[in-house]
Amino acid sequence: MLSGFFGGLSGNQGALRSAFLVKLGLSKEAFVATAAVSAVLVDAVRLIVYGVGFLAEHFARSQQLILPVAVGTVCAFADALIGKRVLRQATLRTVQAVVASMMLFVGGGLALGIL
Repeated sequence: MLSGFFGGLSGNQGALRSAFLVKLGLSKEAFVATAAVSAVLVDAVRLIVYGVGFLAEHFARSQQLILPVAVGTVCAFADALIGKRVLRQATLRTVQAVVASMMLFVGGGLALGIL
């Protein structure tokens, strides 16, 4: 709940969620699965709220977005399949190192005003 609150406040839920999950001592599969399910739940609610508001205001334009949304959905599933194969070969230490380096990258970008 704390990561969700502060992530929503700062706008970088994924980074904060990862920081909390890294310290829980989860297996690499549990870490990735928990992060993915959390992100899907947050994004599903966000898409519903934003989608209803957008459709109400811009219904005619929303028809133009069907193809990009469909392509994005297919790419997300393809990424999940590729990630599953890569995860089998990665160690927990590798997953933690990648997450930590990306968090430093995002933190540096925020500090420099790039992100």
